[in-house]
This record gives sequence, C-alpha cells and structure tokens, in this order.
Amino acid sequence: MRRYGLELNHAARSVIRDALAIQKGESLVITADTISDAVVAESLAEECHSAGGKPLIVWMRTPAGVAMAADADLPREALVGLLEKADAWIELNVRYLNYSRIFREAMSRNDRLRFYCLPGITVDVLMRCFAGLDFGVLAEFLDRVTDYTRCGVCTHGNSGWRRCAVRQRSGSPVRQRGGLCKDARITHVPGPDILDSSPRIGERNDRL
Repeated sequence: MRRYGLELNHAARSVIRDALAIQKGESLVITADTISDAVVAESLAEECHSAGGKPLIVWMRTPAGVAMAADADLPREALVGLLEKADAWIELNVRYLNYSRIFREAMSRNDRLRFYCLPGITVDVLMRCFAGLDFGVLAEFLDRVTDYTRCGVCTHGNSGWRRCAVRQRSGSPVRQRGGLCKDARITHVPGPDILDSSPRIGERNDRL
C-alpha cells in the first residue's frame, strides 16, 4: 500500500472539491516535473475523476531554473495551448512555473483558469496542510484577520479613515479603513516598512 493510502483522499478532496471547486465535466491540468511527487499527482487526479472532472497529468523535464528561468527548457507553446483551454491548473513542479512566460501567457489567454500553485508538495505536506481542513472556517478567519490588520495600526471605535503608519515600497502613504473596538490590542506585525513611531504588537495605541 502506498504511503497514507487510506487517508490521502481526504487531503486530495480538500484541494479538488473545496479549494478549486471542480465541477462535473471541468478539465484539470496537473503539471509536474521529474522530481515532483508522483503519488500526490495521482491522488489529485483520482479525486478530480471522482468529482466528475477530467484530469490530465503533464510530466515534463526538470528545468535548470524556476519562473522565467525555466521557460527555455520547456515546450512553451504546447503548454500554453493546453492551459488556455483548461478550467483549472494545479502546479506541482518543484522548479515552479509561476511567473514564467508560460504562466503569464496562459493566465492572460484564459480568464476562467483557476490556478493552484503547490510547488514541490509531498505526500506528508499535503496531509499536514489539507487533511481535515475546513475551508469555510479558514475563509472566515482570514477575512477577520484582514479586517483587523488592514490599516497597519489600530484605529479604535470605527473612527473612519486615518493615515496609515505603513508605507508602500514607493514611499507613498497608505490609507485604509479601520474597524477595531476601543480595547483592541492588535497592531501591525513589525517589518521593514513600519515607521519607527508605529506601535508594536500588544501595545495599546491610545494616540488614535
């Protein structure tokens, strides 16, 4: 029996049915290079078939580089021609194609293409990240985190628009809407773009 032979379908189901929402009759292209995990590719294809989709696994040589550095080693026109007709694409390539010319052309020519980038994912990682994952709960959690951290510093009491202490790489200030309660203690995670005057994690921002 292959590794996680009895449990792997639960992880594959999360990817195929929850993340990509593959519907009956939809085509799914799974790309992989020669150092990708074949068991992962096969399990995702099997789950796609079970969901009524039409899976296609495309194996290719392992390029010398990643992204645009991979273009020269791969049949770009053939891959783009395939992907521009697909409904969904899962990338398992260890030497990933994301941001390559292949990726950019496929995405620009196919507005409906749903892309899931899982470069170099192994059976163990697939199980750890997706088995038993509730995408509904995760989506709600991420929406709330986005609301709480969008401004970069706490703005209490839905006080409206304030100039953010976080600056974009261009140097222009960011203006976002706050929405935290008066006792909120959430602040932006410190990073290289945070001004020295910004509050740190766990500090009350009584100035706002």
